[in-house]
Amino acid sequence: MKNKKLLFLIFILFTSFVFAKKETKKVVTVDDNWSVGIFGSYLKSVDFEDGVSFGLVASKTLSPNFDLELRVSHGTIKTESSEKVDKGKFKLTPVQIGITYNFLFDKFKPYISLGVGYYFFTFKNDDLGYYEQYGYTLTNSIDNKFGFHGSLGLNYLISDKFILNVDLRYVYTDFSGTYEIQDNYSKVTIKENYDGDLSHIAFSLGCKMIL
Repeated sequence: MKNKKLLFLIFILFTSFVFAKKETKKVVTVDDNWSVGIFGSYLKSVDFEDGVSFGLVASKTLSPNFDLELRVSHGTIKTESSEKVDKGKFKLTPVQIGITYNFLFDKFKPYISLGVGYYFFTFKNDDLGYYEQYGYTLTNSIDNKFGFHGSLGLNYLISDKFILNVDLRYVYTDFSGTYEIQDNYSKVTIKENYDGDLSHIAFSLGCKMIL
């Protein structure tokens, strides 16, 4: 609920900024540029601990207002022991593609974006030693998933070649997998499925270079 209120407040501030800029001289030139860059993100998970990620971004200008963007990143989200998962770390590598609508001003370029992504997941369990000391072997597998995202952001033209980027996005995705616990003495194996929500907010800072 707190995350939803935060997103709503940011959306109101974002739209207020855009409409307050109506009198600013707009850029109307059509570019056919590519830009590439790097970014780092702070991840605020809905159900688990916070995390960080780092990635690469590439975007292609389609028209004065529309861009096509590709983002690839790698990050971690920490977990504590719960009914859903053990203590450990989700490692996620999303490949996201989205369509961006830009509000064009002199050097400022606020935008909104919607997109889809494919998320490669692994899970590192920090409690393996606990099971092993009692004679058990724990193995787990986790499925890759599709996800969706929406974002608000701002591109600021530092120079003719470099852009400072600020991006706030909400990512909707989930996880599911299977774990097995084997008694090393009796060789009895217990197999269980697990799943949950891995949606999160990503606040990113980055820099892009226009090619």
